[in-house]
Order: sequence, then C-alpha cells, then structure tokens
Amino acid sequence: MPGPFARRLAEVAAGLNAHRDLWHPRPFAERHMPWEDAHPEVAAWLDARPDDEFDLTRFGPDDPHAAGAPPSLVRWRAAADALADLPRLPALPFALGAKAARGIGGAKRAQIEAFVGCFLAGFSPPGSETHVLDWCAGKGHLGRALAEALGRPLRAIEWDATLCDAGAALARAQGLEADFEALDARSTAAAARVRPDAAAVALHACGDLHGALLRAATAHGVSRLAVSPCCYNRTPPGTSVLLSAAGRATGLVLDADDLDLVHRLPTAGGAAERRRVRQTLGWRLGFDLWHREASGRDAYRRMPAFPPAWLALPFAEFAVRFAGLGGVEHIPGREVGAYETQGVLRLARALRREAVRLPFARALEAFLLLDRASLLEAAGFDVALGTFCGLDETPRNGLLLARRP
Repeated sequence: MPGPFARRLAEVAAGLNAHRDLWHPRPFAERHMPWEDAHPEVAAWLDARPDDEFDLTRFGPDDPHAAGAPPSLVRWRAAADALADLPRLPALPFALGAKAARGIGGAKRAQIEAFVGCFLAGFSPPGSETHVLDWCAGKGHLGRALAEALGRPLRAIEWDATLCDAGAALARAQGLEADFEALDARSTAAAARVRPDAAAVALHACGDLHGALLRAATAHGVSRLAVSPCCYNRTPPGTSVLLSAAGRATGLVLDADDLDLVHRLPTAGGAAERRRVRQTLGWRLGFDLWHREASGRDAYRRMPAFPPAWLALPFAEFAVRFAGLGGVEHIPGREVGAYETQGVLRLARALRREAVRLPFARALEAFLLLDRASLLEAAGFDVALGTFCGLDETPRNGLLLARRP
C-alpha cells in the first residue's frame, strides 16, 4: 500500500502530465506553443499586455488573475498553484547568538534561523543523536547553529579544505566541539559518516549531493534528518533525478530544460543589468532566426556563452563572431543585420508565453520534493514535508524532516 507521500506524488505527476503542453515546450526555443491553436484568446490577451509587465524582473505578470484575463489562463494558474501546494512547517522561535552569527550574511542568517526553528519544532520527543552532521557544510554555519541549540558536537562534511579550516576556526571561537572533514559528499567515506547516532542536516546541497545524503540515510539510518534540496539541474548526466521507486513509477519524464525551469529566477539588478539581459536574449533569438532561415533547418540550436563585451558590437559583427564560437559556418545569402529587430520582437513574444509556463515551476519542484519524501517514507522513516521560510528569503524553501520511528 503506497504511503501518503507516494499517493500525493502520483497525483502531482498526473496533474503535470495533463498540463505538459503548457510547461514543457520552451518559448525561447519554439516559435509556436502547442496551446496557442486551441486557446488563441490567451495568446491575444498576453500579446496585448504592456511591456512593463514583462520587464525580465518576473518574466510575466505577477497575477494572471488580473482583470480581463481569459478564463483558460486563470484556470491554468489555479491548477499550477494546487499542484505546487506545500504547507508551512511549524517552527519554534530561534535566533542565532552573536558568536554563532559571526560572518553570516542577513539572507543566510534568516534561512538558518528558520531552518533550525523548524527542526526544533518538528521533532518531539528529542532524538537520540550523539552529534550533528552538517552535509556539504561550507563553513558550517547551519551545523554550528544546530549543534549549539542541541548541545551536541558537530561533524561537518565539506569538499573544500579552505572552507573546512574557516569553519573549524569559527567553531573554536564559538566554543563548540567540532570536526571538519574535507570529503566529497558522493564518496563512500562520506556515506560512512551517516550513522544512526547522527542528526544529519543539509541546507541547499546541490543536485546529487543531497541525493547522496538521502541514499546514505536510507541505507544506514539517522536519528533525525533535515534536508533542503537545491539545484536539481546539477544532477550528473546519466543519473536519474528521481530517487524513489514511486517517483519513477509515475512515468513523468523530465529533461534538462524542465529542471532548468524549476530554478528560473527573476532577474536581479538594476535597470542597466535588465537591459543587458534583454539585449543578450534578443540577440540570441535574432541569431537563431537568421540561422534557421539561412540553413533551412527550423530548429533551435544551442549556443555557448559569449563575452559580454560583444554586446557593444554591431549586431551583424556579433552574429558572425557568435557563429564561429558555436562552430556554425557562416551561411551566405542572408543579411544577418536585419535580424536584430526580429530578435527583439521574438523576445517580447517569448516572454509573454513564459507567463503560461512559469507557474508550473513550483509544481515541478513539489514533485521532486515529494519524490524524496517518498524515498524516505518507503525506507520506514516518519516524514514531514513543507516550507521553512518565505520565497523572499530563498526560492528553494522546501524542507524534508525525517526520523526513524
């Protein structure tokens, strides 16, 4: 009998599969979205929206429920929100002391305090751990905070020896017993540190690094486990992003572009940075249009990053250099300079279609979090899943709490 997380995982997968034509095709690579033929009113409404609603700070209107939005767009947004729904985890008040907070920026401090508050509230009665294990610890800011709160020694795993040294110095200044080891979190040596007498924590361990901790925990056991995953798109090639049998059984297929969607963030910075990003995207799309028509192959071609200084060149010269960078032979017979304006127009259109796709980013992340919860559930852990802080503190605000019964 599937557990509650496996059942919810199947529901979210079914909803994502049902709406796949809305979130899987990429407006920056495809010139026509599958939903446009059946719902021309949505495309027309988006195209009529003013440019300042698509200024690259949010890639689309804040709220498609705005006055006059087509019912289909409202319905799609509601479906995405329902699939993405995660509860806010209960938390106890927790604040870092002056020594523990040394060297921690404001945003990271808020995340750590929220994480520890949820850890302390989520486990009752207290665990039987003899120490805290901070996985992919960096300087051990999270581990030091939790070790002090629990009155336990700290053991930290971090591949960068320089960060280990810095973390050990901070722990000494804090008066903590701590041991930092420079280990690759994917190694068997690191997995051996995951033991039943540990409270293991990881805040934003990227890609397969948090997967390594979860697999080790299911194999060896831990007293208590708290993991906030991050960067699913950094999973090594050939490695499944899904960790649980229940996740794989859903049949939902995610490619690299889908995982990139999960991590799509609004563009930070001021007006100059937004102009630079807009020019970069518009010139890439102008080049793509030229290459499609000049080569006769109507398909998006992936191209590498280019030096920012190239943005100061005339577009025609940029395109010739860009072609060489990507190994594209210059194709005569088409005047490339004319495609600059077309690229700008295509960018405006693509951004408006992103407004349909982007609400499903959180639903995809919920699916991945539920996959990890299902892995722990199947291994016999008591599991809680929710958010530990607001999106304004970090967009990767999902948290898994687990313990052996």
